[in-house]
Amino acid sequence: MARFITDSKMKYRDRLSFLLYVSLAFVSISLCCIISVANPNTLVEAFTDSDTVESLRADVSQYAEDMCLKNNIPDDFVPQAVTYDDMYTLETVYVSGALDASNQYTEASFDIYLNDFTDALQKKVVKSLQQNGINDASDESVRAFCEDISDYASSRIDVSCMNSVKYSIKRIRIISYVLVAVFCVCAVISVALILTGGGKKYRAVRSISYSVLGASLINFVVLIGIKIVEATKDLVIYPLYIADAFIKYVDMSCGAFFVGAVSSLAVFLTLVAVSWKLKRNEKD
Repeated sequence: MARFITDSKMKYRDRLSFLLYVSLAFVSISLCCIISVANPNTLVEAFTDSDTVESLRADVSQYAEDMCLKNNIPDDFVPQAVTYDDMYTLETVYVSGALDASNQYTEASFDIYLNDFTDALQKKVVKSLQQNGINDASDESVRAFCEDISDYASSRIDVSCMNSVKYSIKRIRIISYVLVAVFCVCAVISVALILTGGGKKYRAVRSISYSVLGASLINFVVLIGIKIVEATKDLVIYPLYIADAFIKYVDMSCGAFFVGAVSSLAVFLTLVAVSWKLKRNEKD
């Protein structure tokens, strides 16, 4: 009879431990999504990375120099007119506004900043023309020249799929919050029932530790899965530095899953130590 009761308690604890494992896995993955995957600021950070911005600056500068050659005008204004800071500002304003990542910028903000960039560019072009003794260029032609460069910069910054990315992020974020709320409750109830279900405490703590280990392993599995997809799939987006920005975003998201996995593993090791200590105390 005592053996039957013990077996029943073990099965009861195992079921609760499995429920806890599932709950912790969903909570952990959902938190990683909230913190990184579905966080628009992660994309902003990826798109304003120094390599991405420098590639954008070099691209726009090259186009401006080509336009100068085509129109037979000096290009000495380009380094001062198309700067890293200009491109960083335009990229930040665009991505932040497109993804609602900041209260400071909206989708309309990009046009305002782009117009300011065009105005500043026009002043530098006019100054360069005057310094080089070219006085026959009309204001309209200079403005059209500068708008051509600005339009090119805009075409390099504006990503056609950004609107889809925005709504995908919002959906993932909402789903993640719901999952965290539901499975946090399940996890708390499971832990409470395991600890109060009778039997030796070290066994209860050990069961909890195995659930935490399972959640950690799930994070590692997700991380490995993302890396496999990243390695086997080609992201076809032009220009290439935009594709690189999305890859940086994926890598940053992987970082969140790695931190989640390692954190869970640390909790598991702590619980194992606690379980071992409780077992020794009970034997003493």
